[in-house]
Amino acid sequence: MSLKIATQQNFSEGLKEKIKEQCTQSLQFIKAKAKTDPHEVIHETRKSLKKNRAILRLVRDQIDFYKEENAFFRDEGRRIADLRDATSVIEALDQLYERFTDQLYEKTFDQYRKHLISRRDQKASDSIGDKGVLKTLEQQLTEKCAELDQWTFGVESIDDLLPSIKRVYKRGRKGYKKTRENPNSANFHEWRKRVKYLRYQLDLLNRIWPNFLDTWEDELHDLSDLLGDDRDLYMLAELVEKDKDQFADRESYELMHSLINFRRSALQDDALSLGKRLYLLEKETFAAWIKTSWEAFEE
Repeated sequence: MSLKIATQQNFSEGLKEKIKEQCTQSLQFIKAKAKTDPHEVIHETRKSLKKNRAILRLVRDQIDFYKEENAFFRDEGRRIADLRDATSVIEALDQLYERFTDQLYEKTFDQYRKHLISRRDQKASDSIGDKGVLKTLEQQLTEKCAELDQWTFGVESIDDLLPSIKRVYKRGRKGYKKTRENPNSANFHEWRKRVKYLRYQLDLLNRIWPNFLDTWEDELHDLSDLLGDDRDLYMLAELVEKDKDQFADRESYELMHSLINFRRSALQDDALSLGKRLYLLEKETFAAWIKTSWEAFEE
């Protein structure tokens, strides 16, 4: 669901509406599909929790409850992180096979895929049920959604947001430079978090220059996807190393490693190329551009 705030809506009220929208949507999704499609529930709920953290980051200098509420949404996301990761590696394997399908036999990795599904389903059966993680998450979000009507943000001008905007852009730019200089998995993963926060915040600011910000947000989405695919393949590689005996033969195991390494190299190259463009500006220049666009919108 988009975080775009309507052109005529008060910005503070729009932020409050969006954060409640994400909370309510997650709660409704859990109630409707927790038993029939728990893995989709987990995926969508984690996205909503991340969006709410991005909203809080945008107004962190205007509120006195940032640390407490950011920790709440962070910890609820962590509650279901392992379950989401168990599905992500299956999706990564499927995408890998789809990309190289012309060079592979139809069931080259079928045995290992069945192992990953069994592993994921076992995690789910241990964690999802009447007393499981989704029930706990439902209870937590029910209480949180009820609290949100009492929140106020008090954004009166773009100057109230600029410190946070500069902070998020600066950290993303720093993450790009650090990853370029030392392209290890941890740096790519941390950089992705910063990219996501900026993407969601530009969506919130979209109305100040819709056509331009749509393009920028789309590019950040592409960058986030590249980094996310790389992260999923990293996790898959870690499991593959532990699960050598789950492959049909040694050749399948070695082929999997080779394909993962080849694909990750391409993803990382593409991510760094795109990041170079998106994080070209100094933080002050980026913030000044946002400020000028906001003021032009309000005239």
